[in-house]
Amino acid sequence: MPPTIRLQSVSIPSRGPSVLATVVLGLIAVVVAVPLLLLLLAVVLVAGVVFWIGWTGRRLVNTVRTRLGPGDGRENVRVVRRD
Repeated sequence: MPPTIRLQSVSIPSRGPSVLATVVLGLIAVVVAVPLLLLLLAVVLVAGVVFWIGWTGRRLVNTVRTRLGPGDGRENVRVVRRD
């Protein structure tokens, strides 16, 4: 009788994601992250410019009021009364 050969299934342990999968996921992360960072930068810049304009305008108004003298700055406004 010839010898019997038994075949066994051998499982090869997985080494994690492939290089291609890592590269693809990295590219997707970059494509998503860069526009978000640019949007955040734009929001911060716009907020900074708006704050700077407001701060400068307030200082300018305070300077003008100080040079004009006392008052609330509404001396030149005509009041129309309706009886």
